[in-house]
Amino acid sequence: DYVSNLNLYKSYFPRISEKNKRNLLIFEASQSYMIHPTAMERISKKYPKMKFIICLRNPVEQVFSAYNMSITNGFEIKSLEECLNDEKNRHSLYIERVEKNLIKPYTYGYLTPYLHNAEYITHIKTALKYFPKENFLFIENYDLKHNTQETVSNCFNFLNLDKIKINPKIHNKGNYKKINKELESRLSTHFVNYDIELKKLMDKKLSWL
Repeated sequence: DYVSNLNLYKSYFPRISEKNKRNLLIFEASQSYMIHPTAMERISKKYPKMKFIICLRNPVEQVFSAYNMSITNGFEIKSLEECLNDEKNRHSLYIERVEKNLIKPYTYGYLTPYLHNAEYITHIKTALKYFPKENFLFIENYDLKHNTQETVSNCFNFLNLDKIKINPKIHNKGNYKKINKELESRLSTHFVNYDIELKKLMDKKLSWL
């Protein structure tokens, strides 16, 4: 929900006074910045030293989860297969909506281009045009779930923070049927080249490859 007046954006966060300036660090989380065609460029102009933690998930799971969330939220009425068949049109509409500034928090879920959103390497390469690679930490959803303390400690280290023992809890866990094998195979085939390029860029093994 981009606004040219950054004071409105800043008003959502705690105020930093001279007294607590050195001790207060402020964070936010949003999955939409990385896939937005101009957001990273905008951020780089205002905050060139910004650091980013990117949490990656098996793109097949990501598509299926995003689709089910859209169904739950009342944004989607078509089958996943119909959505995938309409991907090209959905992507074109998404770009047009962005250009006309029609993307809002309450409209974001409409006609989602599910494949495009999960083509991670495409969006990461765009981000790397504006920020050096050392400004990014890539973690995996799998590790966050199964190796939580180690993963979070890596995040603390990346941000030059003291490591703290945490007590992890799962919130808003999705509950939906498994994807059928035919669609799973179709999605895996679509993402394989993207994931190979992603693995090469990250220079590390991906849990789903």
